[in-house]
Amino acid sequence: MACKELNQQGLQMLTREIVETAHPLKIVLFGKADKGRWANDVDLLVVVPEEVPLRQTAFMLRERMRRTAVPFKLIITTPNDLEEPKRPLGLIYRHIIESGRVIYAA
Repeated sequence: MACKELNQQGLQMLTREIVETAHPLKIVLFGKADKGRWANDVDLLVVVPEEVPLRQTAFMLRERMRRTAVPFKLIITTPNDLEEPKRPLGLIYRHIIESGRVIYAA
């Protein structure tokens, strides 16, 4: 199987696992995989509702997604955090939103 096919299938599996586990508002693909280049892993920004506990959600997602055998990195955040451009993480989020691709929206 070609690397690009593996990434597409892996991305679909990861997205399904995230949606079933965390019921996110949005998932954004960023990094090399978003640019159509083969990547060693898949970088995803997962936006969850404000009331969702971030650490617990991150732990649950990582545990469940390990079985996909697709290397991944997750950033879990809330809409409020995305709207805080003055904070250091706000700048990273803005870059991801501007350069990444939304692959799921509730």
